[in-house]
Amino acid sequence: RIALSISAASPELLEEMEYFSIAEAVVTHNTYDRLPRIVAPTLVISGSADRQVPVENAKILASNIPNAELFILDNMGHGFIVEAAEQTNKAIINFLKRQSRTPLRELNRPPGKLQTLRSG
Repeated sequence: RIALSISAASPELLEEMEYFSIAEAVVTHNTYDRLPRIVAPTLVISGSADRQVPVENAKILASNIPNAELFILDNMGHGFIVEAAEQTNKAIINFLKRQSRTPLRELNRPPGKLQTLRSG
């Protein structure tokens, strides 16, 4: 209700409040300890030149999620999904195809055994 009345009175203020809420969540939300509990095969994609979320973060994520693969787009920044849409889509499609052919017993790889793929 408060958000609705604020948005009616000042859409710009609501947008600013949303921005600060998101920024606070980015800084304070931490689920690192829960990463090993992810059971679904996971593809982590990052740009090697990302200055907002450095590629090291993607490496940490992928190495702590069982069955994760890391795909790094060389010389791409945070907007890789737009800047390298074709490569990104190809990586996702290939990942999904591999998963549809992966026997269930192979999906129990422990965290830390990271498979890294690179664009090139």
